[in-house]
Amino acid sequence: MRQDGNEYPNGYWDKQEQQREEQTESEGKKQEEKPSRAPVIIILSAIALLLILLIVALGAAANQFTQWAQDKSREVVADVKEHQSRAAERRKQQEEQKGQESESAPAWEDEDAEYYELHHAIRDDLSYQVELEKVQLNGENDQEKNLYVITGEKPVIQGENIENLDVLNDALMAEYQDLQEYMEMITGDLGIDGAEPAQVSVDCYVTYMDEEFLSVVYNVRVSMEYYGQVYLSCVNINMESGVVMHNLMDLIHVDDAFAIEFRERNARQNQTDSIDYMSDQEVAAYLCGENTGIAYFTPLGMEIGFNYELGWITVTYQDYRGYLRSL
Repeated sequence: MRQDGNEYPNGYWDKQEQQREEQTESEGKKQEEKPSRAPVIIILSAIALLLILLIVALGAAANQFTQWAQDKSREVVADVKEHQSRAAERRKQQEEQKGQESESAPAWEDEDAEYYELHHAIRDDLSYQVELEKVQLNGENDQEKNLYVITGEKPVIQGENIENLDVLNDALMAEYQDLQEYMEMITGDLGIDGAEPAQVSVDCYVTYMDEEFLSVVYNVRVSMEYYGQVYLSCVNINMESGVVMHNLMDLIHVDDAFAIEFRERNARQNQTDSIDYMSDQEVAAYLCGENTGIAYFTPLGMEIGFNYELGWITVTYQDYRGYLRSL
């Protein structure tokens, strides 16, 4: 018996149909078991949208910060310019006041005057002369910014046959060198960065000249944004011997009785009670202090006083010779 391709055994087609059904069912299950990608796409899209919104928000915040920084910078610049303008106006007023004072007659020209006010007493009839020269000193930091500016005048002694002439002129200039060292210290302590340098003005006065003595006084004003100071410094020279008398108060006999009288003269001459809070011992200590005591000659006698927290104060002693230890 022969079997060709057109002949199939019994049940063949039933088996084929069953296999197709089973295959279709299996593919359907696989299709059901295969996870859907739609939720993943939605999640990724949401994340991308959030990232875009975050980037936009950060950009807006950056723009706001930049605008704030620019506004703040303009405010700082405006404040600095306003402060500089006020400082310039104060300096102008001080110069005008100084000019008015120089035009008025000094107190010592009044024969009945009881006390001396700071004025020049320069003479041209002696064996030596004193000329005033301009001084400007700048203190720079590592960034070449000025921490302070010192402006003023210095006296220069001129003449022939003057003992230790160079030494004496160096002593007069040393006041500025000491002031530089002082400004280096306080600008460092206060953290001055050079944005607005400290302004230091020095008014120099030749308060007394004769063949025996020369007295020079420096009225120093330190001005900073959060700090200010005013004090006097003086140099007394014996022109006959060419010697600088470093502390003239060493020649004055200072005790409690002297302190009491100084207090009384101060109240009468200066019409102030600014030192009433001090004891007599404290007044005496200030008068004799190496860095606080003030003493210099004037045409009215000797000016005696001290630097302290509120500035400086002096009293005129026309009868100073009665208080000298020796001279």
